[in-house]
Amino acid sequence: MSTHRVVIVRHAKAVSYSPGTDAKRPLADSGRAQAQELGRKLSAVIKAADTVFVSPALRAQETWQNMAKGAGLTEETMPEVITDEVIYSGSSMQMMEAVRMGSNGITSILVGHEPTVSSLAVLLTKDGQASEVEVGMPTGSAAIVEWERDWKEWHSHCAILADFVHVRH
Repeated sequence: MSTHRVVIVRHAKAVSYSPGTDAKRPLADSGRAQAQELGRKLSAVIKAADTVFVSPALRAQETWQNMAKGAGLTEETMPEVITDEVIYSGSSMQMMEAVRMGSNGITSILVGHEPTVSSLAVLLTKDGQASEVEVGMPTGSAAIVEWERDWKEWHSHCAILADFVHVRH
């Protein structure tokens, strides 16, 4: 069996205030640069992604767009992108189900928010494996979680935290 992986990303640095709803807060200038650098760093570790799950919040959407730019993705190499409200307002269990049921191929990326992204990493990994993210993930960071089973077999505490990538802003 192939090793399947999910790259759990916390959006990059957003502005602290924006008129309107929380979902409409954009990235700060430093956040755009942070997301591009995160895309570059992840592309050195992960050669390709098959499916990307992104929160509908503007800062998550902009994080993915800048990550893709930093990774040098083109229209031809762009994975399937799914915008899902569950990534913004759902629980870590609901996010796990979205990844389990919606992933195609062996590598998925999820771009979301705290506290659920770190909770998802802890939920997926074996006890003690996610100590780096148990207290939360900083903006512009990614937890790479892997297991040698098909997506449909994933369940709580099945995987390992293979890597943690953080770009400081």
